[in-house]
Amino acid sequence: MTDTQKQDDQSQAADNQAKPKRETDNGEKANPATLKSQIDSLRQARQERAVLEAQRDEAQMQQARAENRLNAERLLMSVGVICPQDARVLLEQQLDLAEASDEQLTQQVQQLVLEKSYLLGPTISPDAAMPTMTSSSRDNTGPATQLAAVAQRAAASGNRRDIAEYLRLRRQMTTN
Repeated sequence: MTDTQKQDDQSQAADNQAKPKRETDNGEKANPATLKSQIDSLRQARQERAVLEAQRDEAQMQQARAENRLNAERLLMSVGVICPQDARVLLEQQLDLAEASDEQLTQQVQQLVLEKSYLLGPTISPDAAMPTMTSSSRDNTGPATQLAAVAQRAAASGNRRDIAEYLRLRRQMTTN
């Protein structure tokens, strides 16, 4: 062997030591084609993982949005809104329900009810309610009893207005 052959052998040995041996799990030397296919499958698995994570995030956002819609409708119903679905649509125009906290939702519901009071429907006072069919009229006494009651009040109080009312009622009764 010549000196050049010895140097070539030594450089090959050094190169072999510098390069790690690519072996499979069985201890066999790895084929570059199988390594490439494994790398491709890893890349594909990472892409699938990224797609699945994006789908998971989208599903979580949809779930949060649905839960906030239900919470909004419950709040609106507890406030006394006539149509919670319509009020929720108005609320969605003011606030993104997917990202809203419970506190923000409560504040926006209160503001919505203050701004749009028609959502609560008409408010009827008990005095303004229509009388029932069986209720009696206010003046269920006849003219003679009414005149006697006014005469008694005028005599007891001595007030000019009460006396004038008594005289007016008496005049009406005599002319009729």
